[in-house]
Amino acid sequence: MRAVSPAKTLGSRVFAGLTALIGGPYALYLLYIWLHLQSGQLGRPYVPQNGLRQVLIVGSQSAGTSQLAAGLQELGLEVEHESSDARWSFCRDGTVSPFHGVRFLDAKPTNQSLAQICSQWFLNMGFHPAMFRSPRHGCSYRSKWSRCWRAECIDLLSSEWGCGLDASCETPYLSTLLLVRHPLRTLESLVSKFCLDSTGGLEHVHPYLALFTNAFFPTSPVSIRSRGCLEVVGWYYILWSEALLRAHDTGAIHSVISVERSDACGIARAGGFMNATAAIFAGSREKATRACQDRTTTEGKHKQVKNRRNRGRVELGFGDLWSKEHERRVRALAQRLGYTSVFLGD
Repeated sequence: MRAVSPAKTLGSRVFAGLTALIGGPYALYLLYIWLHLQSGQLGRPYVPQNGLRQVLIVGSQSAGTSQLAAGLQELGLEVEHESSDARWSFCRDGTVSPFHGVRFLDAKPTNQSLAQICSQWFLNMGFHPAMFRSPRHGCSYRSKWSRCWRAECIDLLSSEWGCGLDASCETPYLSTLLLVRHPLRTLESLVSKFCLDSTGGLEHVHPYLALFTNAFFPTSPVSIRSRGCLEVVGWYYILWSEALLRAHDTGAIHSVISVERSDACGIARAGGFMNATAAIFAGSREKATRACQDRTTTEGKHKQVKNRRNRGRVELGFGDLWSKEHERRVRALAQRLGYTSVFLGD
């Protein structure tokens, strides 16, 4: 018999211990996800990719979507921000996501548009194909981007782009809401997010926003080399908002909800969660109804939805916008959305 050295025995034990230390929590996470989302054994059935969800809420970036998702979660609802893959995330009730608004763009994507958006992972742009579904191409979640994810991205966007206009989307929602915020406040937050000058200057814009705006709207005046912050931010907001409002006019988006005039309970009602005949899952209806019944105890939790990125760093009036065309169209959006004051939401 050949003796095993103490050093090798110790090394094997250390390796085994490290494997258990790292792999153990991940295995527990997978078990947790399987039990709660995939097994159907804990009181709520598994929701497949083509399974009906209660609500999809779209809008512009910087309209307050992340805070809204958190507010709906406080009501006990399984609503995720920027995820509709119910196999791996708690979005069986719905999704709040600006990028899911791509479903309502009425111009089909060009090959160049798909190539631009899928060329890499653009951090902070609110999009990765994994947020829509589990990868069909077998891509690894351990890789942020790869050739596999690029192929997945092109395949996904080819089917998702504009699908809300002809009801061809793979993942259906009973109700779709458009979340809006005062146009000037939204533009201020977008400037705070995408303008690179730390001193507060507005000359330069993050190239990712220019790239996405050009990809979404190839006939727009924006190019990837556009340098003016308000030029790019303005065109992104105007063209995106006008497209989603056209979808609302056709009935593809059911309601427009103002963040200044709504709280999480009001938006849950608008999404049908409290309606006995419209609510898909009775358990979610009961949770939301119970959380919103006694406003004296829930008042602190369900405050008005607001975006908090800007925090007073940028202040814009209509006359500060890039051009007269920007000013005209942003004023028209403000009027269409019912904003009669420059500063307030009323």
